[in-house]
Amino acid sequence: AEIPKQKASLYGLFVVGNKPKPNTDALENRLKNFYEHYDVSKLKHVNFIAQTWSEDEDTLFEQLREKYGPEPHRSKQPQKKIRFFAKTKTKKSENKKEIHFDNPIPWWVYLGDVYMHYALNGEDPRFTLKRKILRDMERPSAEIVLHMREKVASGELVVKDYKRVTDLASISLVLINKGNVPETITASMVSNEVSKTFLQRNDPKKFANNVSKAISGLKGISRQELQAKYYTICKQSPCFGMSFFRCRVGKSESSHVSDVEKVKFSGVNHAGIHLFGKGRTHIVKSFKYGDMKEYGAENGKFWIIYHFGEKRKLGKLTLFCKDCWHLHGVVYDYTNQLMEKNAIRASVQSVRRINWD
Repeated sequence: AEIPKQKASLYGLFVVGNKPKPNTDALENRLKNFYEHYDVSKLKHVNFIAQTWSEDEDTLFEQLREKYGPEPHRSKQPQKKIRFFAKTKTKKSENKKEIHFDNPIPWWVYLGDVYMHYALNGEDPRFTLKRKILRDMERPSAEIVLHMREKVASGELVVKDYKRVTDLASISLVLINKGNVPETITASMVSNEVSKTFLQRNDPKKFANNVSKAISGLKGISRQELQAKYYTICKQSPCFGMSFFRCRVGKSESSHVSDVEKVKFSGVNHAGIHLFGKGRTHIVKSFKYGDMKEYGAENGKFWIIYHFGEKRKLGKLTLFCKDCWHLHGVVYDYTNQLMEKNAIRASVQSVRRINWD
């Protein structure tokens, strides 16, 4: 869809679908063994064939056997090595429990560098344009609700209450199916509408049954009303409308931030920068844009200089953050837009420093 010029600043470029490229080493070895026996001229195409058929290896060899004959015998030793490698790699990927925070690419980043970063890690990135800023008093449009659904499903938008999660899943399924929801709701159907963490802590089949009951109570409600209801439930979460970053606060900041050791995340929205604990269930401390004098980033950390107290004294907050440049980019987007609307003074300074050593 075309983006109106007056809303262009609300959108950003995101990296999505960075699906790991399939490991085709085992398939390539199998194909080499096959073509060395039947057709040596095909050896130069082994890599291309393996990439093309990586997800349907059985069908590939079924067709090869029909054309050439039975698959030649292979030595057992290489097989064992390949299987052991595949097994350990799968186990490592299954242990990853971190939530992926979906944040826009900062405007100053060269996209070729982004692609190279993912490619070197064996991933195939795709780029998409979508909303990066949620303004105050947003209307629950279809676009915004879709944005919220993605946040809920990824676990970025935390909703703890069981009934609220049930309501969100039921509304989402009705919106997806345009009211024509199947009578029986399965666990696989609801798995795409809620976070994996929630399903791990609750019985998926029981949850699916509760969603089915909740759907029966949504009959006759218009699409606009369902979107408004979904939006209202999401807005009750302290994580609503925020871009999140893993971080920790420096020990020297303890005079301004209580429970400094509990801070694990920073969330950025239209109101300011907010510090969260591990579960992101409540805000530990907030810093409003209107109180900021200066903010900046350098390798591995993001910092702000802000006014506090009746005498407007100056304080400094330093966040040690791996994604400090993304954090800086999101803060820049929000403060820049607020300055354009004269919502905050235009004297807030943005600083970027790069240490090359």
